[in-house]
Amino acid sequence: MSTSQEYVKQNTEKIQLYTEQFLSILDDYKKSYVTANLYPSVEEYKYTNQTLLSQLEKIVSDLFAMLTTLQQKVKIIKKELSQMNNHIIINKKQNESLLLKYQNIEAERNGSTEMLSDSITLFNEQYFSNLYIIFGILLVLFFFYYLFSY
Repeated sequence: MSTSQEYVKQNTEKIQLYTEQFLSILDDYKKSYVTANLYPSVEEYKYTNQTLLSQLEKIVSDLFAMLTTLQQKVKIIKKELSQMNNHIIINKKQNESLLLKYQNIEAERNGSTEMLSDSITLFNEQYFSNLYIIFGILLVLFFFYYLFSY
């Protein structure tokens, strides 16, 4: 499990624990508040009320501290995501540039292959043309030799 998933799991468990504690203490506080206000002269009721109130305040302060920490982490993650997004944009532009260069090279390769093929064809045509001329000259010389030898 990755650390971010573990962090989320830990915070979720803390929030669930705080929720359970808060609801339990809140129920007790409601009862003690009514009792403390009905019997203001009894110190035990006042003390219980104050204790429960301080427990509620501690849970609220813990949740607030947790909220602050989470907000800071969200800001850090947002900043990192923004940087990653900027890198992605830069890499996309670079990729487009490289893709254009690749297409040009591929077109040049295809063009040079075509030029090579055309050059081979022209060479072969010229070669056979030269062979026909040499064969024709030899034939004419042979013909003149027979014509003038008799």
